[in-house]
Amino acid sequence: MSKSKNKQRTLEMILNNLKCFLCLEEFQDPRLLNCHHSFCKECLDGYITTVCDDGVLECPLCDSEMKVPEKGARSLRKNYFYHLKQQDIGKYCQVCGEEEEAKKHCIECNQDFCLSCVKSHAGMTATREHHLLKVGHSANKQQIKHNLYCKLHPEEKLIYQCKDCKDLVCQHCNATTHKQHASNYVKDVAEFNRTKLKDIINSEEYVNYLCWMAEKKMEISQEVNRFKGAQQTAEDEIQKHSETLHHLVEKVKNELMSKVREMTKERVKPIKSQVKDLDRKIMSAASIYQFARHVTVQGDDIAVVGYSHKLVAKLEKIKSDNSIPIINRGNTFYYEAKQVDEKDIRPLYGVVKPGIPVEKDTKPELIHEFEIGNDGTVVSAILPLDDGRAWVVEGTEGVLKLYDNSGRIHKSLHLGLPADDITEGPNSSILVSCNSGKVIKAVDKQLQLTTLISTPVCARGLAMDPKSGTVYICMTEKNAFFDHDVTHNNKVVKTMTGDNKRWELPDILEFSTHPTVEYPARVVVTKNSFVAISDWKRECVTVLNPGGHIEAEFHGLKKNAENYFNPRGLCSDPNSGYLYATDYNNSRIMKLDEDGHVFDVVLNKADKIQLPWSVALGRDGALWVGSRNGKISVYYLNG
Repeated sequence: MSKSKNKQRTLEMILNNLKCFLCLEEFQDPRLLNCHHSFCKECLDGYITTVCDDGVLECPLCDSEMKVPEKGARSLRKNYFYHLKQQDIGKYCQVCGEEEEAKKHCIECNQDFCLSCVKSHAGMTATREHHLLKVGHSANKQQIKHNLYCKLHPEEKLIYQCKDCKDLVCQHCNATTHKQHASNYVKDVAEFNRTKLKDIINSEEYVNYLCWMAEKKMEISQEVNRFKGAQQTAEDEIQKHSETLHHLVEKVKNELMSKVREMTKERVKPIKSQVKDLDRKIMSAASIYQFARHVTVQGDDIAVVGYSHKLVAKLEKIKSDNSIPIINRGNTFYYEAKQVDEKDIRPLYGVVKPGIPVEKDTKPELIHEFEIGNDGTVVSAILPLDDGRAWVVEGTEGVLKLYDNSGRIHKSLHLGLPADDITEGPNSSILVSCNSGKVIKAVDKQLQLTTLISTPVCARGLAMDPKSGTVYICMTEKNAFFDHDVTHNNKVVKTMTGDNKRWELPDILEFSTHPTVEYPARVVVTKNSFVAISDWKRECVTVLNPGGHIEAEFHGLKKNAENYFNPRGLCSDPNSGYLYATDYNNSRIMKLDEDGHVFDVVLNKADKIQLPWSVALGRDGALWVGSRNGKISVYYLNG
């Protein structure tokens, strides 16, 4: 199945399974809060009675607040789009009988009317604002029509929207009370707002966000099964060992079994909480999305005008939610058995402890791989986020895109210049180097782009030490490393961030220069604030201590050897302190340490590594590898 069809199937599954969040059942007489989330009328009444004793109704899905209605949930607007499922639409007028063919169906009355009865229905004050459907058309594929009348001029329909007050007004009010205000026909406003809503609900980014959250929920749920599997394995081993010890070890056995269950409960509890939280977020986002889709497709002009303003803001707010929990694919636990001795049973029985059994394969596991463009698209750099997604720099195109690990795009930003590297910046910003443009750009939470600093030469690698706030920048006189010669003064500089610091001299200081580095193209900061540099001319990774002195160098084999080390991308594990480097010519990912003792192959061509250019490690243990030909592979480090 194609990605687009699978995405659409996932979206429809989410929308078709929307239920009242309070009772988790099908909606019964659904009512709308001001935030446009819907709940059963009866559920809302119970919620108001038990929770809202301070007179404030807080939405159970998005925490938006509104005043508790004086008459309870029955005074809240009905969600007529959900009411369609409960409508019984026939062929004949239910007032005149089978002699007259039905033309319209009233949702409030749940009755079919002929043209004559429709006119009578519309002429009565009690029913003239009811919502009508055309008979003979699919209820889910047509606009629900209704009129609203002025409270001051009961015979006047509300046909204008005041641009200043945002109120719907009749012709008389428009010419008197609002005569000093600009106004538009409701039809014209609705057409504009409908287009705006349609652009949002049809956008790939919003659909990707919903599908991504559903996928995250499934992945987190699988963590429960993983711990359950570990529990079962540990219990089986404990039971097997206890059979050897017979009745002498019953007490110890029971203690350890209890420990396993306690550890499982302790580990699974927060995961289940994350699942519940994602349920809440998915239901919140999906219900707003569905309501917006209903309003766009089936809402009449009045409905679009009435709902669209808050819906647009709500949709944008939901999409920018960065609080999605990450999956910590860390250690489970296992039972480590020891030889039995009756004289000293307890210490020889073994313990239950966190970790991965030593006999398990700790090789990284390929989770997803996807293409981001044609073969000429270079994955210049990657910056994983705490929620499991990652910003990807498509270098030559000068585009910054936010991907999830399935390859769905959530956000996109054109930088206006070819880009090279990316790192976290101060105040939750991100920094991007534009090497040929000789600038470093900053992107804030709202994706507002500013030029932070213009550099005298090409700005390449970037890294920030989160402990000190120091930012390291690779400066090279030439954009391409093969244009370098010995006269060039390439270097790594550093600058401190903060309110009293300037992104200019004298606050920018030299950190490392020739001969320590010749062409520094990538830089990272390790767990211990050491600085590792990928030197593309010397073809080595150099590790410097905070004072700028060499601690280790990784040259690999010499150039005339068949597989000499050819580093490009570089990243650091904030937990273990290991470095990971792409070995471009040999299509490998190498693991290094700060001391120069570890130089191991982690991934190679057998693991689908091909021309690796960039590498980054997320806090969830996901290792992102970008290639020279537009491919991204995501692995989980198991050890």
